[in-house]
Amino acid sequence: DPIGCGGMGEVRRATQHRLRREVAVKRALRETVTSARGAMLREAWVAASLEHPNILPIHTLSREGDEPLIVMKRVEGQVWSDMLGDEREVRANGRASRTSVPGMGDRWVGAIQVLIEVCRAVHFAHTRGVLHLDIKPDNVMVGEHGEVVLLDWGVAAAFDTSLAPDFITKTDSITHVCGTLGYLSPEQATAHGASFGPTTDVYLLGAILHEIITGHPPHLSPHTSLVASLVSSHRAEPPVFDASVPEELRAIARRALLRAPADRFPDVDAFRHALELFLEH
Repeated sequence: DPIGCGGMGEVRRATQHRLRREVAVKRALRETVTSARGAMLREAWVAASLEHPNILPIHTLSREGDEPLIVMKRVEGQVWSDMLGDEREVRANGRASRTSVPGMGDRWVGAIQVLIEVCRAVHFAHTRGVLHLDIKPDNVMVGEHGEVVLLDWGVAAAFDTSLAPDFITKTDSITHVCGTLGYLSPEQATAHGASFGPTTDVYLLGAILHEIITGHPPHLSPHTSLVASLVSSHRAEPPVFDASVPEELRAIARRALLRAPADRFPDVDAFRHALELFLEH
């Protein structure tokens, strides 16, 4: 059965017979097998080199003819983007959000708690010299028992070659736009790989926070074209939030989304700590 499908590959439910367990198997779409083969191998190697509770485990690499198959842990749960969409629909229909906290009036608590777990995965990757570069709700699974895992390391790159495995693409060799429109940092939109660093992923996490608050990422809304989204990422205008959003939360999102990398939170842990303080307050 299909679990999900993207631009280059699809993920299906499967059975690993020797261990008698259900797994998820990712393979390239038929029309992209040749171009995607190397990218899929690199994605599997990167993810396998990052063992962390919030990073989806890779069980093994297999193949079907000449086609590589990535065999992964199967998470019983939902893609986070679907959950966020469900929450927006619940609120639009005037019903109480499942993630609200009685007496607090904060409709973002549950989503921020998921974002904090994503931060843990990203920070761990940074300690290994690796950037994700495509952090978005579509690449996060939330399990039935509350587990949060970050997926899809297909465009990951090494910003510190002394820490990262040598098979990972180096950031200073990137000269093309990589990532997802709507979330791109200014340096990604200008394809300036030499300026990529941990604060690039901080920007992407800030873009998710923007989506949690407003219902859409900073550079893509229902009325934005893809070209306009890319231009918006390039310019990276300061976000504007409704007055109903707590000032502390607005300040966190604005800082994470500043145009200059040096002006953002210095690392993912600082961003995560700010979110935890907000929830505490």
